[in-house]
Amino acid sequence: SQLAQHLPLQSAAMETYFIDTFEEEWRSVRQQPRIETLIANPIRILPPSVFHGTSQKGKDKDKDNTDTITNGGKKEQKKTKGGKKKSDGDKSDSQPSNSQSEGKEIKRVDRMYEDQQQLIRKLERIRKSIHNFLHISRLKTELLGGSVQLPFVPRTEFQYYYRLQVPLSTIAPGCLNCLVLMQSKKRRRVLFSIREPDWLLLFNRMKGRAGFAMIYMAIPIHTIEGVLNKLDPRVVHLQIRSPVRPHDAAIPITSQKNKWSITLFFDSMFAATKKNNENENKKEPEVGHKDALTALDYITMNRMRVRRKMMTQISELVEKGSDDDTDTQSTSTTTSITKDNNGTGMDTASTMIKLNGVANDNKEVTIS
Repeated sequence: SQLAQHLPLQSAAMETYFIDTFEEEWRSVRQQPRIETLIANPIRILPPSVFHGTSQKGKDKDKDNTDTITNGGKKEQKKTKGGKKKSDGDKSDSQPSNSQSEGKEIKRVDRMYEDQQQLIRKLERIRKSIHNFLHISRLKTELLGGSVQLPFVPRTEFQYYYRLQVPLSTIAPGCLNCLVLMQSKKRRRVLFSIREPDWLLLFNRMKGRAGFAMIYMAIPIHTIEGVLNKLDPRVVHLQIRSPVRPHDAAIPITSQKNKWSITLFFDSMFAATKKNNENENKKEPEVGHKDALTALDYITMNRMRVRRKMMTQISELVEKGSDDDTDTQSTSTTTSITKDNNGTGMDTASTMIKLNGVANDNKEVTIS
């Protein structure tokens, strides 16, 4: 129910964060041991406030705020009594326009800081709600049986992987020729498949086995973002989100966690002929640029399609979970009301019997 409060999401960026966080938390929960270990290590389930006192920290923070004045993230000492204060006042009177512009800039910076802090708090609440939802789903599965079908596949169960041999007819039609650029000026010529819309597949034809191809690189399409190089439109830079190195050609992005970079260069090997005419040389960059655009559109469109499908499936699971919780609460409420009514009825009956007994006693006393 906590997670349902955040749906639907407001922007595409929030949806990207939601799916990436959901998959990251799912992977973390999946690696956790069984229920015995979860119970033995409750810090993975209970909120941090249970284990850490926050009241004293809040008091200390309030005390620090009263001692200093924050201005756009910078601390300023309080002004002391003296002539300097007067000189500052004179200076501000001489330059009213500068002080007004500085005040507006300070307010703008403060507003941006507050918006940023609100966004950070919202993202943390979403992450915590996802974390709790996955743990509750796992506990229900272990205690009640059944399984919760999430739109994620563990790496050990990938349909395609490095050095897998597949028939050419399944992945080769319409393929694009490209080079994988690596460090130390190394490169590898491969074929870019456009036949498996859920995957980025790079492969080579097998020499000793006709009609078959060997997979050189296989990465789920929803984890990839692509962009053209501004200086050379034949170059496509891929940014991949993965907890482990997805391929030997992947280079880690130091500024971001679990992000890797792969560079593809689309040339015109298949478009060129044996004759080296000027017209043919002019067409080569155009063909390479066209292939790069085709590959980029293939990645972008299929990434959006797969992520939209994932978001729909997750939303259905969240709604189903919230409906089950509502039904459970209503059932428990109905049961408690029934018990209360039964108890009230028994109490009323016993009270009537006692009153009748008292009335009979009074009647006997009167007769005598």
